[in-house]
Amino acid sequence: MTSAGDGPHVVVVGAGIVGAATAYELTRLGARVTIVEQDVPAAGATGSSFGWVGRHGRWPGGAADLRDHVLPQWRRLEQEVPGVRVRWSGSLSWPPGHHPVGEPPEADADLLGAAEVRTLEPALRRPPEAAVHVPGDAAVDAGAVTRALVAAAVAGGARLLTGVEARLDVSPGGARVLGVATDRGPIAADHVVVAAGAGTRVLCAAAGVDVPVAASPATLLRFRAPSARAPSGRLRAVLSCPELEVRADGDGSLLVSAADGDPSPAHLDALATATAARIRATLRGTDDLRLEAATVGPRPMPADGAPIVGPAPGVAGLFVVVAHSGVCLAPVLGREVAREVVTGAESALLRRCRFGR
Repeated sequence: MTSAGDGPHVVVVGAGIVGAATAYELTRLGARVTIVEQDVPAAGATGSSFGWVGRHGRWPGGAADLRDHVLPQWRRLEQEVPGVRVRWSGSLSWPPGHHPVGEPPEADADLLGAAEVRTLEPALRRPPEAAVHVPGDAAVDAGAVTRALVAAAVAGGARLLTGVEARLDVSPGGARVLGVATDRGPIAADHVVVAAGAGTRVLCAAAGVDVPVAASPATLLRFRAPSARAPSGRLRAVLSCPELEVRADGDGSLLVSAADGDPSPAHLDALATATAARIRATLRGTDDLRLEAATVGPRPMPADGAPIVGPAPGVAGLFVVVAHSGVCLAPVLGREVAREVVTGAESALLRRCRFGR
């Protein structure tokens, strides 16, 4: 089972946004690519992502070396890949200390007063006295982007296997990865890239490699106000304040990120009710807000918060890429990982993301 191409054969395990971006970049470099996904593309944490894209915030360790590349690489993907759509909405956060851009704001952020906030976001019922506006921030539908990247990889010759659980196949003694074993038979490969999100640790442990990453479940809520005419169309920026993190989606709905991973129906109902009340108190045109969907996804969280990207120690041919936030970093990580795997040349951007740091 191999894909078309005349470069090395690379198996990418995981079709979340990071795995999809890596597979796409590998095909562009001429690799023969097989994507193995235990469910369907974007089924895990990617499908429950809020999709806020920007360079501000806390960037621990090696992530700080990648932050300035985030927005340019998203712009590149938007130009290159059909179906990759970015909503360049900017973001608005308050109080100013809530948004970790520091005081005063960085060069590409503005500190706004209440009148300026009201002009920027007329849908707000009570504009804050001060807020940080980052015009360059954006939002994406991470699931749609992932599917577009997978489609582009397949169009470039990659093979996609879904509903297939992969296990690493290593040589006797574990010195080299030989490919992956699946219920459809073995797949030999020159390299295996594990981009399995929160499942990375278990997958790699079978090869004797410890990847210090854990699952951090989070909930994404989707709302709509039936009697209002596209209330989200009047919400321009990604809004972030201590009570709420909300943004508009392209279909007229409102998306809310909740750092809460209890998937029980009773808890989700209570969370949705409380969140809807906060939205009504924040935005006009949302009096009859209704929940459309609630999804819980296991976000991968490296132990020290920084991305873990690079060759697995002691297992030749095995490459690992796992990060939070994968949505922000996917275009950068996909490009850098693909270059390393195909050319063998180490990426300067990834030096502080290695195993052992």
